[in-house]
Amino acid sequence: MTKLDPGQPVSVRTGHTGPVPITSVVGEIDTTTDEVIGREVRAQLATRPEVLVLDLTGVVFMGSSGLNLLVRAQKEATRLGVRLVVVAHGGIVRRVLEMTGVDRVVEVQPDVSSVLRAM
Repeated sequence: MTKLDPGQPVSVRTGHTGPVPITSVVGEIDTTTDEVIGREVRAQLATRPEVLVLDLTGVVFMGSSGLNLLVRAQKEATRLGVRLVVVAHGGIVRRVLEMTGVDRVVEVQPDVSSVLRAM
């Protein structure tokens, strides 16, 4: 689990609901924060869970580096046989994913409970 100081632009935490790791990101995803987020996502993927949930409902800004991070994470998840699910409701992240077509590359769900119910 990674937690940045309160003054930082992002915090990343991973918890578990049963065997499912849920990595939650709060704050901004840009070139100054994508590496810390990517490091945590790679660490979780390396454990090869059946499903990894990346909860972005707390993200207030996502630049192109965030989109690249998601595409790279999806490629790695596919290589490892892990189902990667991005949680983004109707906020900024969902709009950016839809506008750029990244929502056709990664699985997007509106909330964590939808992912858990579908398992």
